[in-house]
Amino acid sequence: MDNNTSAYDLSAFEKRKSHELKVIKNEKHPKESILARSGVFFLVAFLLIIVASTLYNNAIINELGNQIVELNQEYAELVGENKKMTAVLESKVSLKNVEEYAKENLGLAQMEQYQIEYINLLPNDKIISIKAILKENLVQNVEKNINLPKVYYFCYEIIF
Repeated sequence: MDNNTSAYDLSAFEKRKSHELKVIKNEKHPKESILARSGVFFLVAFLLIIVASTLYNNAIINELGNQIVELNQEYAELVGENKKMTAVLESKVSLKNVEEYAKENLGLAQMEQYQIEYINLLPNDKIISIKAILKENLVQNVEKNINLPKVYYFCYEIIF
């Protein structure tokens, strides 16, 4: 139906020839597929390594945290034990306990006032401690001090 009038162009409704689609096979490049496969393999392997190392690190952190808690508990116990032992030591070394031990076990008594004797030293007199004598040559000190008028030897320790 050929109508020359454009108002009645019915050609748009006529059956058209169907266009045939042609399938063209894409030639695969063997190098690209091997590279793509190896790239994917390495990517997956890398991701697995990252996940595994993260899990391992978390496990190590948990173990170290548990060790810290255990060591803190042990430290607290040791500090408490130290305080107890210090208190026991102080009670045993107190002056009262030492005096009591000296009286009961060693038969010692506290010095009375009449047992104390005071001495007056003359300007030429010397006091030499045993500690000082032992520091120097003992024989030389004795020979040197024999000629002095009065030499008093006291057995005491001087704590510096």
